[in-house]
Amino acid sequence: MKARTASQEHLNRKFSPIESAALRRTVDDYLLATYSRSARGAPERTPKQRIELTAALLANRRRDTGQTFYMLFYLPEDAEGQNAMRTLVESLKEDYPAIMFLGLDAAFEQELEDSDLVYPFCRMLPMKGRVLTEKGDTSP
Repeated sequence: MKARTASQEHLNRKFSPIESAALRRTVDDYLLATYSRSARGAPERTPKQRIELTAALLANRRRDTGQTFYMLFYLPEDAEGQNAMRTLVESLKEDYPAIMFLGLDAAFEQELEDSDLVYPFCRMLPMKGRVLTEKGDTSP
């Protein structure tokens, strides 16, 4: 019973408005650090302006190069957590329309099925400094 209570308290903290705001800031911080580039000597921009500039850069890359950006997530098991996650994702979609948001199926059977689909693709990708043999072993 203690484990269940602790788990529920953890989820309540995780998806409380304060925690959701922290998660949103974490996503924004990552995207801004990875994709935001200020011109030399440009004035300091507000966080909202930086988000808009980053969203424009992602949209331009998507349009010009066909590159697609994905954000993958699992929905929490409880209804309250799911609602909080959906609200967060909708907020991110509004600010970053060039990002494709994909909710993953948490079922173990789905993970097994997905691994069967993904494994051949991973074998085709070149790995820096390593070669994948037919048996799946790596060699230098």
